[in-house]
Amino acid sequence: MQPLLRDMGDRISRKDILIARNNRNISANELKSALLDTVYRVEELYWNLVFAERNAEAREQALTLAEDLLARNRKMAELG
Repeated sequence: MQPLLRDMGDRISRKDILIARNNRNISANELKSALLDTVYRVEELYWNLVFAERNAEAREQALTLAEDLLARNRKMAELG
C-alpha cells in the first residue's frame, strides 16, 4: 500500500461497493419509473379507445335519429 492510503482501510475497499450499490438503486428506480410510465400510457390509450367507441356509438344514434326525422318530414311534405 502507498503511504497516502495507509490507515484508510475499509473506506477504500467499501467505496466500490457503495458506488455499485448506488448504481443498482439508480437503475432500479429508473426501471420502476419506466414501468410506471408504460402503465400510464397503456391506461391512457385504453380510455381513449373507450371514448372513441362511445363517441362513434353516439354519432351513429344521432345519424339514425336524423334519418328518421328526414323520412318523417318527407312524408309530411308529401301529404301536405
